Amino acid sequence: MAKHELVIGAVILEELERALRTKVGLASDRIAEVLMLSNRFDMVPKPAHPSAIPLRDTSDRWIIATALAGLATVLVTGDRDLIEVQDAAAPLSILTPREFWDLLRGAPEV
Repeated sequence: MAKHELVIGAVILEELERALRTKVGLASDRIAEVLMLSNRFDMVPKPAHPSAIPLRDTSDRWIIATALAGLATVLVTGDRDLIEVQDAAAPLSILTPREFWDLLRGAPEV
């Protein structure tokens, strides 16, 4: 069985909270519960600089920088802007949740 470690940081939690509120429409108390789960993991400090990868949404550069600071090899996201750079300039694999699930399950690509 493969072993994985969650890499999480303040920048990522801010983005998660925003997405749960605006995109998912999750209630504030539920968002708080999700964010409390992060206390179980080591927190990656905010990097000194954002990633140099040019992205439409400049806040996404901080997401990549945080993943790299935490020595992540895969960034799992539903953010289209990040997914679009996965093959171009990204210094780590950027996968959708479904792609990551397929990777874990060993499923062939479709």
